[in-house]
Amino acid sequence: DVLGSRGLGDVYKRQMVVAPEDNYHKIDCPMVYREGNRWFMTYVVYNGKDGTDGRGYETWLATSDDLLQWKTLGRLLCYADKGWDMNQRAGYPALIDWTWNGFYEMAKYKGRHWMSYFGGEGTGYESVRKPLNMGMASTKGDITQAHPWETSPAPVLSINDKSAQWWEKLTHYKSTVYWDRNKTLGKPFVMFYNCLLYTS
Repeated sequence: DVLGSRGLGDVYKRQMVVAPEDNYHKIDCPMVYREGNRWFMTYVVYNGKDGTDGRGYETWLATSDDLLQWKTLGRLLCYADKGWDMNQRAGYPALIDWTWNGFYEMAKYKGRHWMSYFGGEGTGYESVRKPLNMGMASTKGDITQAHPWETSPAPVLSINDKSAQWWEKLTHYKSTVYWDRNKTLGKPFVMFYNCLLYTS
């Protein structure tokens, strides 16, 4: 158990464990969780060489026995033919047990595993052409296997929401959803996310 057997002072870098096979793909935003005796990593792939030539992000899954050697299993969130998120689907597993030296497993809610994701219909790198909004994907399937997750028919958090604040009016980025069973902030689920505002 790499995470459980080393103290905070013993952290050090290793080689790249997941890398693109060519210059026309970019990999970003890894999220690691555990299921049974194996580790799993989701990551997002942009299918372009620069910010304008690619279609957008998809979400992939890899697995490892030791956190060092990883095998890619396939896609979880793929491009779609239509919809608000047809060209951008960058997902981040939700409800992971982040307790230090804990189990690092993804909890289920209502019989499903969950993943927040930023989505958009604009092509290119992130919000180069159109804004990104936040969706939720879920599955009743086996999270140790690559398979399509069900995605939101509409954003669950949008820059166009009436409650959107001045600092999140341009676009939304990476998100993480925690299950706060004690409702410390008044609700059981809390989402942290990046957003962007340009000022002049």
